[in-house]
Amino acid sequence: MSDQVTEVLRKAREVIEERGWCQGMLTADNGNVCAMGALRQATHDIPLTVKEACKLEEEAVKRMSKAAGTHFYEGESAEGAPYVYHVFDHEIPSWNDKPSRTVEDVLLMFKRAAEEGDE
Repeated sequence: MSDQVTEVLRKAREVIEERGWCQGMLTADNGNVCAMGALRQATHDIPLTVKEACKLEEEAVKRMSKAAGTHFYEGESAEGAPYVYHVFDHEIPSWNDKPSRTVEDVLLMFKRAAEEGDE
């Protein structure tokens, strides 16, 4: 799956380069996307089951978080089940939406996250 995670991170970067970047929403009216919107679009372009797509996004977000210098939370849900995939409760949207954040920061984060898989 590591190769697939690297592929989807590179594709997400391309999505932002092609469509533009935004803050505060997954996709703006003009088609620009935030970091998570780009990841969702890149994942959507790969033929996967819902379970596979969720796992792929989870692994990608872990690498994005590391590259962004945030921390991915892993714990248990209220029912005691493993709880890792909760992208929108996560730091990446907040990181993306920080007022001082730039598109260059976001592109660099995706580049670093993808390069982690090349090591």
